[in-house]
This record gives sequence, structure tokens and C-alpha cells, in this order.
Amino acid sequence: MLLFRLPQNWGRGGDLTPFYTGSNGTPIKIEVECHDSLGRSYTTHLTALAYNKALVLGNNTFGDNAQTSVYGVSAAAALSNHVVVSSLQDDKTAILNELPQYTVFYIDTHGSVGIFDDCFATGDPEHDIDHTIGIVEASIALKPKSTIFPPYNLVFFDACVVMGDKYNNPDQPDSNAMSSAFSISGNDRAAIGFDWYTYSWASNADWTKRLWDNLAQGVPLRQAASLSSVGGTEKGEVRFGFFTSLNPVIQGDSNMTLHGVYGGTVTWQLMTDGFKADIPWYRPL
Repeated sequence: MLLFRLPQNWGRGGDLTPFYTGSNGTPIKIEVECHDSLGRSYTTHLTALAYNKALVLGNNTFGDNAQTSVYGVSAAAALSNHVVVSSLQDDKTAILNELPQYTVFYIDTHGSVGIFDDCFATGDPEHDIDHTIGIVEASIALKPKSTIFPPYNLVFFDACVVMGDKYNNPDQPDSNAMSSAFSISGNDRAAIGFDWYTYSWASNADWTKRLWDNLAQGVPLRQAASLSSVGGTEKGEVRFGFFTSLNPVIQGDSNMTLHGVYGGTVTWQLMTDGFKADIPWYRPL
């Protein structure tokens, strides 16, 4: 069992040493001890099993580049204490059946606004009619999340325009339809994707691997995405015949972390000291 005791001065900006998510199934116990102004002591505790499971998928028509992405993401998730299931062979039915069981989801495939495809889509709309997953289907499949399984911490749609289509509609806001289907809200939960067209290039697969390597080291999502363009080619595509870097769209908590339970920063009003301070805090287990 992993035991974490939070210091009594946590509310006064004390040293909150970050602790990491236990391996899937590890019993975790958190004890909290507080003292009031009269010196009286209060303690409580919470016990839970760590639940960290990642579903990592790639479109098998993308060849080696999809394999590179799936391998890199799977390795990083495993280093972050997740049980990982990876595949290049999941069809639409299999994906919908599997979605509720996981807390991390990654897929490298084709997409359109509010839609991502399975591992067999070719990019041909006539062929892909039986290989697309829309927001209604995803929402129905994910209903057990509210009663049986923990919520998603991170979903990554490594596909064209799932988050919006700035190519055809540059003035339209990004779409949060698929993020909403995955109930992305609150601290330490985020969705990442693109509002432009992206390609299955080796350089893009390497960028994805660097992103997840950063996440495995506990780097917050927004910073991990920025650092992924350092030391290698940026995520990119061709616009009007020229290579152009491609910035991901992040919805939800851009400070979420894959490794650890840090949940961003919360501004606490320290009434006795008369000032505000940003104090790190942790997501519920």
C-alpha cells in the first residue's frame, strides 16, 4: 500500500511534495491532519485502488508511421504506471465496446469535425461510412463511465480536424463536441487534437513520441506539447505548398499531467495573511 500524509500547513503554502500515481491496482491511502486556531487536531483518510488504463490505437493503413506512434505512446503510458492495450486492428464496434474501461485514450487515424475513425478507415468517405465514430455513438458508449469506471484524464485524437476545421472555416471557433462526449471537464482532465489537416509522416510520429515522453516525465500537457518541437521537427503539414508547423488544440485542463496526480493550480484566499497565492493541489483518487 502507498501511504501519503499531507502536511498540516498545506493551506498556508507549505511544501507539498508531489506524489506519483501507483501502478494500476495499487492500494493508496491518503491521511490528512489539520489543526485549528485552538490547537485541536483533526485527522481523516481516504483509501482507493489506483486505476490507470490506456487504450492506444493506430490506423493500420498508415503503415510504419502508425506503428511508431502507437509504440511510443504505449511505452510512455507504461512508464506512467498504466496498464496498456494497443492495437492496429480495432474496428468501430471493438473501439466502442472498449472505450468505457480506460482513463487514457490515443488514436492515430483519419478524422473530421467531431468524428474520429477506426483502425481500418482509408480516408475515402464512401468506404469509411462503417468506420466512423461520431459524438452520439461515443456518448452512448461512454455512459458506463458515470457509474462503473473512472473518468478519462487524457484523450488524444491524432487525426485531421476533429477539434475544428480552420482550413475550410477559418473564422469558426474550435469544436469541443468530441471532448464533451468524453466528459472532459475539471482539473487534470484534457483532450488534445487538431483543427487543421495533419499527415501520417515519420516526423509527425516522432513529434507525438516526444510529446508522450515528456508526459511520462510528469511535464504538464501544454508545456509537453511545446517542448515536443524542441530537438526535432515540429508537428506539421503542407499549406499552399510549404511546410507549416501545426499547433495542437487543447481543451480542458492544459496543466494536466499523465504521471502523478497534480491537478493544476488553484488560487486560495489566505485570509489570515491578506494575500492570494497559487498553491499546487492534487486530483481526487
